[in-house]
Amino acid sequence: MIIDREKIKPEIFKISSKLAQAGYKSYLVGGAVRDIIFGNVPNDYDILTDARCSEIAGIFKSVVPYGMKHGTVLVVIGRTPYDVTSYNDGEPAPLSLENDLAIRDFTINAMACDLNGLELIDLFGGLEDYAKKQIKCVVSAEARFKKDPLRILRAVRQAAKFGFEIEDATFESAKSLSHLITAAAPERIMNELVKLFDSPQNGKYLRCLLSINAWHEIFHKYYQNVIFPGCEKKFFTLNDECYKIFDENSSKRYGFKLALLIIFSLYRAAGDKIRFYEYKKLVKALFELKFSKNDFDEISALVFLAYYQLSKEPRCESWHGDIIKVKEAMIDHRELTKQKIEAGEVFSLCSLFGRSIGDSAMEARFALAVKTSEKAVTEKHPVYIEDLDINGDDIKRILGMEAGNCIGEALRYARSLAVADPACNRKEFLKNKIAQFFKKD
Repeated sequence: MIIDREKIKPEIFKISSKLAQAGYKSYLVGGAVRDIIFGNVPNDYDILTDARCSEIAGIFKSVVPYGMKHGTVLVVIGRTPYDVTSYNDGEPAPLSLENDLAIRDFTINAMACDLNGLELIDLFGGLEDYAKKQIKCVVSAEARFKKDPLRILRAVRQAAKFGFEIEDATFESAKSLSHLITAAAPERIMNELVKLFDSPQNGKYLRCLLSINAWHEIFHKYYQNVIFPGCEKKFFTLNDECYKIFDENSSKRYGFKLALLIIFSLYRAAGDKIRFYEYKKLVKALFELKFSKNDFDEISALVFLAYYQLSKEPRCESWHGDIIKVKEAMIDHRELTKQKIEAGEVFSLCSLFGRSIGDSAMEARFALAVKTSEKAVTEKHPVYIEDLDINGDDIKRILGMEAGNCIGEALRYARSLAVADPACNRKEFLKNKIAQFFKKD
């Protein structure tokens, strides 16, 4: 099989041409070959050569020796860096194209393209496995997973990405070695989770993630041990409704889907009980997994606020269709987490949770809260201090020298008026009301 030259970036041929002029072979390898063959545009390109790193550095003008210990350098062409790897350097050195491909993760990622004749090199049945729509480890699944346990997560992610199954022997080996996953660096685990949940991941692959115990290992180390210190590892299952919910929400952003999985998992780990969790502990769990601050703050807030609403649900009156009470709940969310979390997402998580445990009344109540919050947003109701048509400087002009300690109180009073009636959110009206309120005091 010959690869279409037009599907490979011209810069790749500039690199291969210079290597050839110096007497070296070069191959395009890995995911780029897979993507080109399967009709996708590669995100990056990896070039393999028999030249040593020191020799590569001598051939090109602009080289970044960031990975020479592992046999890789960056060759910069037109300000874009490209990985060029030597199979004669690194720890351990593969010493040949065949050996390099033999130690890659999955057969569909272990193909190469000779950049001279553009011939496809498929030594381990990548094309056959693609035709079978399966993820299969190269040579030995046990060896591949022991070498890098994170490949267990990657198997699920790539299956989800392409809509494939995981080949039986690969699946069984992944399950038996899943306890090794948490030995990987947390930022690598986080990166795989983000990629998995950012893909059109659905219930099928969530089931797979749990079936091979990958999620249990991560959840136990980074959640159960933080939320319930010293707890025993629990291998739980989710019901079919949970997987259906993920199917129906597969297009949602990954933060929402991950928050939903954490909510389901905490419920099962707590013995099917709804509990109240400390916000700081939820934040710490994702912090330990090296999520970015924006991500761990937001996802933790979604989980915390959902459980906050769920834990008080049996004791509170029905408020879900009352727009004023819903806006007050939105204010509570802000004050509890110091974040402007979209209320509709919190209520949606609660509604989906109710559905997952078969509580149709809970599901309906929070579904109504979603619609009510959406109405407040669509109609641009003032909810937060910054939504007011008045600010701290206005308060100072109203109250003069006495304003210092009263600004916050005055703004909260103005907000209560605007929340009760959006028509009250007019500067002159609020100024008069504030003046009267403090004169009375």
